[in-house]
Amino acid sequence: MENPSAQPPVTPESPTNQSTPIPPPPPPPPSSSPSPISSLEQIDPPPVSEKKKPKKFISVIFFILTIALGATGGVFGYQYVQRQKLFQAQPSPEPTVQQPSPSPDPTEGWKTYENQLGFSLKYPQDVKLENSLRLSEDEIIFSVQSTPIDKIIDFTFNYTKATALSDKASLEKGIFGIHLQGLKESEEVVKISDNIYVKIFTILQELEVCNVQFIRKAIFYYKDSQIILAFSAPRKKVVLENKEYFSTDEANCGSIDIWPIGDNTPQKFYQALKDNKTSGLSQYWFNTFDQILSTFKFTTSQPSETSLDINLIKQACIELQGTTKAWDEEHLECIEGGVAKEKLIDFCKIYKGKFIDNADSCRYAEEGTSCGPVATYYCNFN
Repeated sequence: MENPSAQPPVTPESPTNQSTPIPPPPPPPPSSSPSPISSLEQIDPPPVSEKKKPKKFISVIFFILTIALGATGGVFGYQYVQRQKLFQAQPSPEPTVQQPSPSPDPTEGWKTYENQLGFSLKYPQDVKLENSLRLSEDEIIFSVQSTPIDKIIDFTFNYTKATALSDKASLEKGIFGIHLQGLKESEEVVKISDNIYVKIFTILQELEVCNVQFIRKAIFYYKDSQIILAFSAPRKKVVLENKEYFSTDEANCGSIDIWPIGDNTPQKFYQALKDNKTSGLSQYWFNTFDQILSTFKFTTSQPSETSLDINLIKQACIELQGTTKAWDEEHLECIEGGVAKEKLIDFCKIYKGKFIDNADSCRYAEEGTSCGPVATYYCNFN
């Protein structure tokens, strides 16, 4: 089979024609429909190399991973956008403030005392309750004593109805009033309700040097009665805990532990109690009384304001002037009866009366006598 692309043989040129070369004839045009054999011979496919296969495989894997990562990123991106929209739609929660845990109630589990006048107090389980002051060598005693003012009689301290009324009037103004017992340094006034004050003091020795005591007292007035709260500690036990404060005086008190005579040791001991610098039973006794007072509350409605019983004022007027004629029952007046004018003015202030000077003396002139200067001033309680 002839090869169509083979060139015709070239005739050698004669020497006479060497100066003028004859160009070779142009190649024949390619056949418009080459045979399959010639096509195969002209376009050979590149040989398949075994080393190029891994490159194709890596490309496919890389392409798949790229698509997977793109899809994953799209999902997470969509979720992030939706989450941001949700957060923007909802108001930000306010920051919570950690509240301190409430302190335990030191009076939890205490007993409750209720008075017929309409108030109550709580006291510890290990404290014995009495209706009047009593001292014990073994126990702490809590006593509540209420007495109508018109029945008060205290011969020991010369405490009378007039004294009680004066004390009541002072307390209504937040003033301690009359000093009877206890350390002067321990006196204080505390408000336990809107219109009731209580006077508090501590007794460490009473009447004479050998009589060492540990009593805290509170006095207030309610519904024309005097209420005395007393809290006493066993003397021997307190002394044993605080031996450094005590001494003995064989000549006057025998072997009994007493406060050193002539110095301020009781005041130092009281200050140590107040500063929580003692321990054991002593500090427990001192602090517990304040906790008892903190539990005071009314069990019935209390009066809008305290008022003095006119009968008590009458009795105080008679005691002040030493005669029954000093009181005018018809006009409810305490009249001049020999007492100094200044004292009657003070009496009026204490008992909230109206002092009147240069009074109509005829009101108090005896029947059948002329109007004279019988009474020139008086205190009216109408």
